[in-house]
Amino acid sequence: MRKGKVILISVMSLLFLFGCSHNAASNTVNTDGEQNKNTTSKEDTVSEDDCTIIVIGKEIAVGDYVVINEQKQNAEIPVLAILEALGADVERTQGGKVTIRYAGKTFDMDTESDDFGFPIPPGTTNAVRKCIDQEILMDADSTHALLNAFAATMQIDYENGIISVFNIDE
Repeated sequence: MRKGKVILISVMSLLFLFGCSHNAASNTVNTDGEQNKNTTSKEDTVSEDDCTIIVIGKEIAVGDYVVINEQKQNAEIPVLAILEALGADVERTQGGKVTIRYAGKTFDMDTESDDFGFPIPPGTTNAVRKCIDQEILMDADSTHALLNAFAATMQIDYENGIISVFNIDE
């Protein structure tokens, strides 16, 4: 029964990943109608120094990239660092292209496109797509959907600034 759930979640995530149309423009505004792409107010946020990311029980170093907004229940999360900690092969190439290989799946991202080649999940009110140095930052909803496509998931403790990532089958 559990294996069936994992397969169903994985299939649904892949369908979402590869079946959605380009919709970044309609989902990059907050509920007040203000443009919100690539911005996070430092008010109501947990400082980068106070944030912790734990991947499969091991704390990882992610520099100063993580921002957790407790009031908005959202975060800017370093996706590539997390995927590499899970064991993914991440290949960065010229022109903003990134190829991710993990659990028998391959996913390509393009940091020069508005949505990085990854559609913003329905219902996301504070979408984030940033590329800083060699890291890709995404909002919590998008990161969760991407992790699900690779049979992983995450939980965010907004109050304490802790992001926990683990494989679905563990």
